[in-house]
Amino acid sequence: MLNKNILIVLGLVIVLGAGYLIYQPKSTIDDENEQQEEKNLKVIQMDVNNKDNFSITLDSNPSTGYVWGLNLDTSYVQLIRRGFVSDNSELTEKPLVGGDQEERFDFIALQPGEVEVKFFYEREFEKDIPSLKERIYNIIIN
Repeated sequence: MLNKNILIVLGLVIVLGAGYLIYQPKSTIDDENEQQEEKNLKVIQMDVNNKDNFSITLDSNPSTGYVWGLNLDTSYVQLIRRGFVSDNSELTEKPLVGGDQEERFDFIALQPGEVEVKFFYEREFEKDIPSLKERIYNIIIN
């Protein structure tokens, strides 16, 4: 009789525990997504002089299919060139295969003011999937 009661209680605990693991409240999922988004979003401020060139360098691994895309207001800054930093610190258009490397974006400041340059790290062929990482540069042009 005692063993039967222990088995019933143990069975209830297992069923309730499994139900809790299967059902996760939406607010918990949203909180986890927010924490993940905050973890992958970085905001950086930069001061540059008007008409000066400046660079932004980001870690990259293009052989995984991920590339940095960007959005910017071209009335304040213009992208001059972009490429991958080679072993001898020169800029090349072709990335290394199978390895981490830095991707550099060279800009020129066109007029005084403030502008946001937003980078997003994603696979171009995965249209409905959010960016893996985002970097926002608040550029102050003096």
